[in-house]
Amino acid sequence: MAAEYGCEVHSFDPSINKTDHRRSDKVWFHNTGLDGEDRVFQSKKLYKKPWKMNTLRTIRTELGHLSRPIDILKMDIEKSEWSALPNMLATGMLDDVRQLFVEFHWQVETQRFKTIRNLIILKDLYDAGFRIFYTNKNSGTAYKFNKFFKWRVLCYEVYFVNIKFL
Repeated sequence: MAAEYGCEVHSFDPSINKTDHRRSDKVWFHNTGLDGEDRVFQSKKLYKKPWKMNTLRTIRTELGHLSRPIDILKMDIEKSEWSALPNMLATGMLDDVRQLFVEFHWQVETQRFKTIRNLIILKDLYDAGFRIFYTNKNSGTAYKFNKFFKWRVLCYEVYFVNIKFL
């Protein structure tokens, strides 16, 4: 994408244990995760090293990108989307995002209040001008739901376009 369209690309992933580096002229990697708050995440069961997690506002501030629009924001942040999106909406960090691509992660046996909270987040995205133009079930996350003996998928890729830019 960077080579073909001349876009600047920044990728963020603390789980692969790589240091920040520049991959090419317009492509950067950051050893940071996206979250709804600035914090250090530690899970000794899963990962040996703690992860630096930041809000989109902090990341954009550190990059000097607060006044630069984002053409595509793609997120696969392993359930952190449910804390990151409300923060992004509340701080106005999605106001200049043209397209938002999210992999939503659902939990097995999700509690009712979490389901309602998630639906409210989706409604808030709609109210902010985001409309779905593509969805895909991530079949790699399928499981058999014992309650109804049916197969369910835990992750859905949902792509939004911000109608304010149409």
